[in-house]
Amino acid sequence: MPPLEALPPTTLTQNTPPTPPTSLKPMMSSSSPRIQAHTFIRWMNNKLVKAEKPLVRSLVRDLQTAVPLITLVGVCHEGGLPFSFHEECDSEEKRGENWRGFLHFLVQEGVLDQEYQDNSTEDIMAGNVKLILGLVWMLIEKYHIRTSNARQAMLDWMQVVIPAANIRNFTTDWNSGRALSALVETCVPGSVPEWNVLEDSQAVDNITSAMQVAEEDLSIPALLAPDDMANPEVDDLSIMTYVSCFNTTLTQNLLFWLRAKLPNRSIDNLTVDWSNGVNLALLVEALAPGSWGEVEDITPDTAEDNVRRALSLSRDALGVVPLLTVEDIVSMEVSELQMATYLWQFRTGKVSSEYAGHTAQRCYTSGPGLTHGTVGERSTFTVNTANAGVGDLNVKITNTGDEDMQVRAILINLRGTMRTT
Repeated sequence: MPPLEALPPTTLTQNTPPTPPTSLKPMMSSSSPRIQAHTFIRWMNNKLVKAEKPLVRSLVRDLQTAVPLITLVGVCHEGGLPFSFHEECDSEEKRGENWRGFLHFLVQEGVLDQEYQDNSTEDIMAGNVKLILGLVWMLIEKYHIRTSNARQAMLDWMQVVIPAANIRNFTTDWNSGRALSALVETCVPGSVPEWNVLEDSQAVDNITSAMQVAEEDLSIPALLAPDDMANPEVDDLSIMTYVSCFNTTLTQNLLFWLRAKLPNRSIDNLTVDWSNGVNLALLVEALAPGSWGEVEDITPDTAEDNVRRALSLSRDALGVVPLLTVEDIVSMEVSELQMATYLWQFRTGKVSSEYAGHTAQRCYTSGPGLTHGTVGERSTFTVNTANAGVGDLNVKITNTGDEDMQVRAILINLRGTMRTT
């Protein structure tokens, strides 16, 4: 595997622009502008190269015309762009028209508010790096992560996807490479099975190895250098930008799992297919059989009741935390990422003791050990749990004298059977 490519040079010098309005300063929340600039440039170039457009090397010089950012949004925006622009800017007037048209479009898209456009256009055109980085982050949030309040949404997401990594932030928790390795292991099982014992002293090597697996097996580009991710001063926006590149793989894996659990349902997405509560109800029943009751009576016409009951039952029967409200799901006022965060919990849910009796009724046994055997010799039978939902299998055998007999499991079959002796 060749070494990760070096980051392209980034120009951070500029003419001193007017001080940006105080209300816009929080747009750039970074303790390391250099790392953030490198990461954002790499993100932009990863999109631009697909459109066979010139790449960005300087935030100030290459973005003067706004053409790279306009092209970038055109690549990300479904249906193309509804406004024209000057691809060749040979005058200040054309450059201004590009920026004003682009920022006006972003206001219409809900990426910016009108105040931002009114107060920041001239400063951005003058090369204010803070505002440029803030603008690029808003594009990442809108067209890449695709959710509002990305910090909290991504934190919730990582906490359910890699709970053992104990993620609390997108800075220091990623310095050692363990969190990234856990994420890669989740996406590519067996690639970093012992991620939790990786040493802090080998942080750069840990991150490099994980990034190489991600690039080779998942086609996820290394948007920041390993030593930058290991840097205690790394900013959260840079790490979120890179980590969010794993979202496509994770949500696709989740979809495959959901389809396997509900083979008779046509599930194409993590949004509208769940809004009437029917699939949620069937998923609860599939994982905790008998908990719902008569699933044949479920109808899309009672969407709110379906969702309300599914949220409650999934919490009580499977321990799934109701991160969303009934209104969120029915009206689809949530992003795909937020819905994925909720549904991912079903993968790791365990049937509570209150509902365990229902699942036991869905197990059945077969094999010679159930009908005859010889004292002191091995006898075998199979417990089929394929229709019993999720949870631990406990087997108890009582002999004719009402004494419990020892059962030793020797094989677990991925189809849901456990052979015991």
